[in-house]
Amino acid sequence: MKQFFYRIFCGFFLCFAVLAPGVSGSVMAVMMGIYEDLLAIVVNPFKNFKKNLSWLIPLGIGSAVSALLFFIVFNQLFNTYPLATILLFLGLVAGNLPAVFNDAKSNGFKGKYFIPMVLAFLLALGLGVLQISPAAPDALWYLAICGVIAGVASMVPGISISMTLMLFGVYDRLMAAAKGSIDEALVFVGLRTGEGGFSFIIAAGVTTLCFLAGMFTFSRLTKSVLERHRATAYWTIFAFMCGSLGAIVLKLPLDDPNFSFWQMFLSLPLGIGISLAFVLLGKRMHRGA
Repeated sequence: MKQFFYRIFCGFFLCFAVLAPGVSGSVMAVMMGIYEDLLAIVVNPFKNFKKNLSWLIPLGIGSAVSALLFFIVFNQLFNTYPLATILLFLGLVAGNLPAVFNDAKSNGFKGKYFIPMVLAFLLALGLGVLQISPAAPDALWYLAICGVIAGVASMVPGISISMTLMLFGVYDRLMAAAKGSIDEALVFVGLRTGEGGFSFIIAAGVTTLCFLAGMFTFSRLTKSVLERHRATAYWTIFAFMCGSLGAIVLKLPLDDPNFSFWQMFLSLPLGIGISLAFVLLGKRMHRGA
């Protein structure tokens, strides 16, 4: 039973990391000790289907609660206190660096790892800093392509899905689509008045389906790399995370008019503390699995 509730907790923070700019959902999965189990299910979901389903159900419950909370509460925080909120996520990523470094170091280090590490660092940094202004951000074909790319990126620890979508200029559109879908659902059940429509749902649905296609297609390659080149993979993951941190720092909204230094001393340590707590809890729960 404790594993069930732990995976609800994991699902909550995993979805949160996927939605939040600059944070990698796969890094969060690594941090909580569920990445390789999740990857194995994605690679072959129909092997031990009932067991996989029972493993995923609590993850889905936590993710659903997290998504609702994000769109209702944290969306407002990003709009009102953007710098303090991003510092919280900066702490979440930073707090996990020592654990990933120790995992990488336990596999040894060779000079040949240096080149993929540099490339990984530059790629993560570039994804975070650059941003494309698409000519047709609302076109379904463009959203479909972005969905596939985000699905591929989702399987690589260190790459933020939301930052990838920001790079292609569709993150804000999809956030509006998701929020619009929730609003339309509330209208449908009579909890809110307004005119319904399916444009938001179609945009979010097409992107999600293509995201899943990219994720399932790329997962087998990711699993193969982790099994055959484990040391290289973990050193590359560490470099990705460092690049992601650098990208977050370079993109901090320093012109936030609502920011005060007490928010920094509260949000950054809170993020680091939550991250370290998850590392410890993840190792304990993983051992007890």
